[in-house]
Amino acid sequence: MRLFVAIDLEKDLKRGIENIEKNIRGCGCDVKLVEPDNLHITVKFLGEVPESGVNDIEGKISGALKNVKQFQIGFQGVGFFGRPDYIRTIWIGIQEGREELVKLIENMNKCLNCIRREVHNPNPHLTIGRVKSGREKEKLLETIREMKNVKLGRMPVKFVKLKKSTLTEKGPVYADLNVFELE
Repeated sequence: MRLFVAIDLEKDLKRGIENIEKNIRGCGCDVKLVEPDNLHITVKFLGEVPESGVNDIEGKISGALKNVKQFQIGFQGVGFFGRPDYIRTIWIGIQEGREELVKLIENMNKCLNCIRREVHNPNPHLTIGRVKSGREKEKLLETIREMKNVKLGRMPVKFVKLKKSTLTEKGPVYADLNVFELE
């Protein structure tokens, strides 16, 4: 089964993100936008894991969350991974609560590196789209730059979830396997 650890978004934030996605869609570019129900912050991607390993993973997640207190995160700014002439991924930045989120990701990486080792330093963000081709790339770049300082709001981080991802022709379908409450 394909697994990852994530933080789900509150509904109010999803509405604001839908407006950003509408702007991106309106520039005529070739982007696969994340469905509102699938929006989440990935804490740790685990990939394919045998079902027999889920209990061990849940124990490691609990260990990573020991003494981790609830905190606030604030979303601000639209950006991208890649180069201006080859944008790969569009994201929304996390400003407030960034240090706490980095620490949470680092804890998770330490406890779960035996499943999948991370080679990059944590860079908390919310992925909202993946670029499929260079169609209208100049308009896309301009649209992203116009939203580089947009503020979307904030939310408390109270839970971390272990999620299963099933890939389908229409896109991924996510299911919660377990919910872990922060202190």
